[in-house]
Amino acid sequence: RGVAPIKMAWGEPRVRPFKGWAIRFLEAINSTWPHAGHTMHNAAMDATPVQNILPCLFTHLPRELHLVLLEVGSTADSSNFRAVEVLLRRLMTLPSRPVVFFFTVQAWCRRHGRILWGNGLTSLPDIERNVFSKGEVTPWTMAETKMDRLCAHYDLACLSMRRALEPGLQAGRPGFSLADIAGDCLHIIHGVHGSDYASDILTNWLSVARSKVPRSVGAADAALTPRTLPRPYHKGLENSHTAARDAMCYGFVPLNHFGTIGWKTMRPLTWSTATCALAVTPASPDAPF
Repeated sequence: RGVAPIKMAWGEPRVRPFKGWAIRFLEAINSTWPHAGHTMHNAAMDATPVQNILPCLFTHLPRELHLVLLEVGSTADSSNFRAVEVLLRRLMTLPSRPVVFFFTVQAWCRRHGRILWGNGLTSLPDIERNVFSKGEVTPWTMAETKMDRLCAHYDLACLSMRRALEPGLQAGRPGFSLADIAGDCLHIIHGVHGSDYASDILTNWLSVARSKVPRSVGAADAALTPRTLPRPYHKGLENSHTAARDAMCYGFVPLNHFGTIGWKTMRPLTWSTATCALAVTPASPDAPF
């Protein structure tokens, strides 16, 4: 249920149970509308831009979805936004016709003149962190602009941590310091109030969306509504070589390699040879295969 003990960057004790924003959002859905039986599938892959998952899209993603939250802003400096639109169109044309929306996380500062976006920090660092100025153009603000255009083109919701929290941060309001929002400049969980703010943004959107749905329209009625997509926003996308294939990808590699770039989109297969035991535990990088 999202409350397993984890290492936190703030508060005491450092290792303690914590319920993240995604679980809180799921609980808000199940406690309000349309019923209490929804489940969540977390298909996120850290530090992996969208174009890297398209060839194996359904390895970690179920084919029946009803609500899809896309967070691609945190990898703004490496994401291909033509690929983002390819992913968006593939999801919107699934038979279950899911509601798709963007929820964007951004980097908030530089460290010693360089953009800081995590760097594996697990505690709030006592280092110089220069917050981006209001209106400063960064890879994350440019990514938001591109996602806003996609949202306008497809009539989708675009939710933004920056738009919600930047006024308080720039004004120096209590509870909106960098340590409150994202102590390592990027990750929500490293902010004292980061997960609270993220869940508030999402549940507020849910409440507003719920209020706009006619009570006479049920889930079955909505599912029967045909969906016709507009022409792609990016020119030439119809003939693009980039495609979201309906594929599941598998790999015969040492199991500890599946956390590395290049293997994240694959599903590990257990394997054995005449001289090797069944690989059911992580192998060393030098193990034969």
